[in-house]
Amino acid sequence: MMLREPYAVGWYPDDPRRCAGTIEGYLRGVAAPTLPLPLLGGLVPHAGWPYSGAVAARTLGALARCAAPPEAVVMLGAVHNLRVPRPTTCDFAAWRTPVGELQVDRSLRDALLGEGVVEVNDVAHANEHSIEVQTPLLRYLLPDAPFLPIAVPADAFSLSLGAALAGVIERDGRRVVVLASSDLTHYGTDYGETPAGTGEEGMAHARANDEELLDNVVNLDPEGVLEHALSEGSACGGGALAAAIVAARGLGAQGCKVLEHTSSHAQEPSSESWVGYAAALFHR
Repeated sequence: MMLREPYAVGWYPDDPRRCAGTIEGYLRGVAAPTLPLPLLGGLVPHAGWPYSGAVAARTLGALARCAAPPEAVVMLGAVHNLRVPRPTTCDFAAWRTPVGELQVDRSLRDALLGEGVVEVNDVAHANEHSIEVQTPLLRYLLPDAPFLPIAVPADAFSLSLGAALAGVIERDGRRVVVLASSDLTHYGTDYGETPAGTGEEGMAHARANDEELLDNVVNLDPEGVLEHALSEGSACGGGALAAAIVAARGLGAQGCKVLEHTSSHAQEPSSESWVGYAAALFHR
């Protein structure tokens, strides 16, 4: 059995007890949102856990604690490697995490391969963190739910992927959610993006850029998400997010709730560079 071994060492605790304790800490005191069921998917950020782990846990914790938790999860990841030109899944049987192995859903994978919208390439996932940082959370919070990882470039083909996912999930018959792993605006000197300068004006600009993207997310507008992400640099996983919205709409989504919107400035207030993070859920 081929296992996908961890790459993003240090992005989350690698000790099993500390990893589980960190997740429990994220959930402590956070009430599960009251939303119409079923929950069909959502948005999680993918920075190191000290920056965005608690935000990702808002989405995943809500899914785990709702009355009808998912029986499988499709995790759509951002692509930080330009050599991944198309949506790409893997041939791994499972992904190793500090809290146990997370099984790959071969049934969903094979059905989606039959649609001709994904490729298989383990190399595309070997040095990519956007999906990996979600796997301990998934394994701990939804221990019985297998997952399907797909790296999704930010282009118009992501819309076709989302439509195919909706059809595959509908035919599957289980409760399957589609999650997008994406950070938001990268702003500041570290990223070469300072159109409004630094300091308070720069922070206001970055937050407004995030909010424009999130307006498209709340309106379940995948084309708007993709266009804004590409033109304004408001999401590094714009393709993943657009595909997740298309899939959710195909499964009957009528609304989206943003659970939290913050940035790395909360952890590093003296920095002149920031990254935005949000948690959101799609629902009927």
